[in-house]
Amino acid sequence: MPEPRPFAAVLAEMSRGATLEKLTTELHKVGLAVENTGGRGELNLKITIKANGDGSVTLSDKITTKTPDPYRGDSVFFVTKDKGLQRTDPRQPELPNLREVMGEDK
Repeated sequence: MPEPRPFAAVLAEMSRGATLEKLTTELHKVGLAVENTGGRGELNLKITIKANGDGSVTLSDKITTKTPDPYRGDSVFFVTKDKGLQRTDPRQPELPNLREVMGEDK
């Protein structure tokens, strides 16, 4: 049995090089998004092979990516007696006579 042709060589010729170019670009985009967000990303390549008759096949590809969303932070809310949500703890009483004290800029 003859040695198979290297996958990278076939990939480089798919769609006249457009597949490899797109993979390179998308890998860069996903890598940047992962670096910027600290999240996880994906780059997927699906190759479909169909018989073309007469000893030939056609290869088609689908490239998909998943980039992480930037972290927007969590928000803490408290559940009130009537099951609503509010930012202040309904069990904690407010302190009376509080006022803001302005200091001098130094």
